[in-house]
Amino acid sequence: MSLGGDDIVNGVAGLNVDLDQHIEFCIEAMTQRAADLKLAGTQAQVSATE
Repeated sequence: MSLGGDDIVNGVAGLNVDLDQHIEFCIEAMTQRAADLKLAGTQAQVSATE
C-alpha cells in the first residue's frame, strides 16, 4: 500500500496537528524502532574526494 501526498495532508488535518511536526514525530518514532521495522542500514560513506 502506498500513500499519496493528499492522503498524508488530509490524514494530518484530520488529526488536527501541524504537518511538519507530525512528519518530525514519525521520523523520530521510526528512527527509534528502525531495527524492528527493518529500516536499520548502514550510513552512506562519503569519499574525501567528493
